[in-house]
Amino acid sequence: EMQRSLVGSEMCIRDRVFTMPLYKIRETMQSSYMVQTHRSFIVNLSNISYLDKTKNPWELSFFNSDQHAYVSRGYKKQFLSAISSLFSND
Repeated sequence: EMQRSLVGSEMCIRDRVFTMPLYKIRETMQSSYMVQTHRSFIVNLSNISYLDKTKNPWELSFFNSDQHAYVSRGYKKQFLSAISSLFSND
């Protein structure tokens, strides 16, 4: 899960933290599992444990983590399409 900071965005991969602008992370992550869900978040779809649609913006929970991310209105169609594609390929 990525979190926005004042300097850039943080990308956590196996206990290593990288800081760079979110657009660079998006360019680097050319995977159907990695989807931007909010101006501040890019998430790994395979790590989502729960989607709470009762909240606005939608809230995502992750396996083995107490962190949350959000799906904002502008990214809902893209998110739902990615989730649909992920399940149709399994």
